[in-house]
Amino acid sequence: MVTVSNRSPVRVGQARSVGLDGLTGIPVTVDCDISRGLPGMNIVGLGDAAVVQARDRVRSAVINSGLQWPKSRVVVSLSPASVPKTGSGFDLPMVLAILAAQGTVHPDDLADAAVVGELGLDGTVRGVPGVLPMVLAAREAGVGRLAVPLDNLPEAARVPGIRVSGLSHLGQLTDWAVGQETGATAPEPPTTSGATAPDLCELTGQPVARRALETAAAGGHHLWLSGAPGTGKSMLAERLPGILPPLDDEEQLEAAAVHSVAAEKGDLAGIWRRTRPFVSPHPSLTLPALTGGGSGRLRPGAVSLAHHGVLFLDEAPEVSRAVLEGLRVPMERGTVSVERVRRTLVLPARFQLVIASNPCPCGADEPAECLCRGGVRDRYLQRISGPLRDRIDIIATTGGHRAATVTGETGGILGGGA
Repeated sequence: MVTVSNRSPVRVGQARSVGLDGLTGIPVTVDCDISRGLPGMNIVGLGDAAVVQARDRVRSAVINSGLQWPKSRVVVSLSPASVPKTGSGFDLPMVLAILAAQGTVHPDDLADAAVVGELGLDGTVRGVPGVLPMVLAAREAGVGRLAVPLDNLPEAARVPGIRVSGLSHLGQLTDWAVGQETGATAPEPPTTSGATAPDLCELTGQPVARRALETAAAGGHHLWLSGAPGTGKSMLAERLPGILPPLDDEEQLEAAAVHSVAAEKGDLAGIWRRTRPFVSPHPSLTLPALTGGGSGRLRPGAVSLAHHGVLFLDEAPEVSRAVLEGLRVPMERGTVSVERVRRTLVLPARFQLVIASNPCPCGADEPAECLCRGGVRDRYLQRISGPLRDRIDIIATTGGHRAATVTGETGGILGGGA
């Protein structure tokens, strides 16, 4: 005997999106099942707290935007389920999958479309970090058109080969999905070039240290500047990006992707001008701040933010020994490994290192002026270990006057980690 169920047919909708796995974008499929049952929304697919909390944001945004919210059971699945999903960028594709399940949007309209974005309770579409690697991953996955938050549009527009639109409100989503471009379309990226870094020509004096800087720039050598306070070590280091070659297209996208994930918009402006990044953390930085990490969304460390650029450590002997030793592997391999829960991520970290130090803790220019007790001066410089010294090709001393404008002409240069 065949029993006929009076259960209403299951309605399933699907939308495409992109997430982040470290610094790499990953295609994500968002499925929505609307079936008979008590009203509510469940989200599955190994999402973090921001993803799980989307059920409240999405429901309020849909209702406040004048769209219809299902009066039944809603289950949203993010796949692949084996990959952790982080961040709030899945809000918009969840709504699109719900609209597809309701029949508001036809599946054929979404065949080559993907969406990324966070929703406010009033339906506004908010920007998310890491849009650039997301757009690159969407293009590689065959996505023809992508909707992103309007705030992220200038960044997303940098990727060729994909049509990108910017949405400012949830009410624009339906029209965009059916091919009516109501959002802002991607403008032509401005053709910016040239360096905005401080110019080495602004400095006078210190010919030996300047020559060391120019040699380091020409050969990609790591550099150690040693000298008394006020002799221009920091000013020299800050001017290294200005004499390095501009970023090429591949380097520009790689560096921009790191800063996009870190949400460093100020640094992105310089990268789009092909200026190499200059990262100068405080001497008190920790090992996670150097290599990267953080709970939930990954935050790149200083070695990754300096990818294809310059990492400057001022007062290097004051930096902790663990941090200094943590530089050795990235300097050798050009990558850094970050341990996450049950997995290891490999981040790019190909940088040019410049460190600066005083001759001794008291900062005296001449040994006769030193106020430190016997042996203190040697122990101070021994904080830079032998293996790290071996990786530094040029050691230059800055001598001369303590004036703010460097005019001294004394100094010396050594090579090969001496």
